[in-house]
Amino acid sequence: MLLFVRHGQTDNNVKKIFAGQIDSPLNANGTMQAKEIAEVLKDKAIDIAFCSPLKRASQTMAEIAKFHKNMEICYDSRLTERGDGKLEGQPIDERDDERWNMKNWSNPEYGETLESAYSRVADFLDEICSKHADKNILVVSHYGIGRLISCYFNGFPNDGNLKNIKIKNSSLLEFDNSTENIEKQKNSPSI
Repeated sequence: MLLFVRHGQTDNNVKKIFAGQIDSPLNANGTMQAKEIAEVLKDKAIDIAFCSPLKRASQTMAEIAKFHKNMEICYDSRLTERGDGKLEGQPIDERDDERWNMKNWSNPEYGETLESAYSRVADFLDEICSKHADKNILVVSHYGIGRLISCYFNGFPNDGNLKNIKIKNSSLLEFDNSTENIEKQKNSPSI
């Protein structure tokens, strides 16, 4: 099983700005959310954990780790949020719809392309699912990365709009990382 947790809330989430790779910390509510998801996960068997190196993710992981003292945690830059380029720090607007639409797969106008972000996430998942086949893996990362992980395991939305994949702060998603499921995904038609 692969368990995905989106980091707790930040002030940038509240202000609804393009946060991308801005290294913002959790706010008070986000810290509370991280503690709550840690409670949810406290009795889950976790063989290994991976985390984005950005503060908001690592602070969320730190809360989870309090219940898993012997859990190995690996920080991996491939789990860093998708870069928003010139949009970082600006209010989220209709440009976000374009950024997450597959018709703009290779368009660099608004920062890191979907193609580039998916490539690094798929590379990460191929590696860890191969090395840790059939293990319980925890991944703590970001909204955009969660969307791409969902696509890796479940396929891309028929309408090409990844904006319809909703992941709240500190929410938990579970994916089947069994060898059988990974092989099935690799044999699925590509984009």
